[in-house]
Amino acid sequence: MILPTPQNIDSYIVEETGKAQPVVWPQTDRNEEKTEYDINTSVFDEFKFYQNDELSEMAVKLKGCTMLVIVSRRGAWLGHFWENISFATDDTHQFWGKYNEDQDKIFEESVIKGMRNGKGSGKNKEQDSLRLAASKFDDDHIKAYLVHPSSNWEENGDYREYWDRMKAEAVTHLPKLNRPVRWVEHSYEPTEDMELLEDTARGRLLFKYDAKHSPQTPRNLAILWSETTELHRDVL
Repeated sequence: MILPTPQNIDSYIVEETGKAQPVVWPQTDRNEEKTEYDINTSVFDEFKFYQNDELSEMAVKLKGCTMLVIVSRRGAWLGHFWENISFATDDTHQFWGKYNEDQDKIFEESVIKGMRNGKGSGKNKEQDSLRLAASKFDDDHIKAYLVHPSSNWEENGDYREYWDRMKAEAVTHLPKLNRPVRWVEHSYEPTEDMELLEDTARGRLLFKYDAKHSPQTPRNLAILWSETTELHRDVL
């Protein structure tokens, strides 16, 4: 894996997120127009120590969304949750009417139950179940990273209650996470400046795993960045 320097970290994140697999994707409506719409998404990958290709996953244009990344030496689970779907639901979104304008209920149904049970499969997959993945990557090195906006869309506070519920759900399935040292919270400053979001590392998250980072020795590297901040580095 080629790693950045302090001098080129911004351009590195832009370039690498451009080549990585997105962990955010839309769903397609079954109507005649095949309209695309946003959904919460999550993916689980079990590390294969014999794999030849790097695993690279990313999210871009984060401007209010929350991400939860859980990494061990056996695998990684990454979840992306839209602010205007689950934390401050648009009153035009189908969930607003479906759940009787109950924000807590919407969060429970669209985030917590997705973490617990997953949602969809095959071409219609939306979320991989953290509960079902837990036994496949739980180990003594597991850590969790909650990446979230520094304020809510009204800029009058945050979503602390909801973030704590996400953490509690993760601990339910991965009890080793029930220690503060296992958690890192990182806040990013949301921006609506599309030029910054298109051309710089602002609003980007990148996770990479390389099973052959050091070909002379059996050492693998897993690394996570939020924008230009390195959050996780583990040589396996």
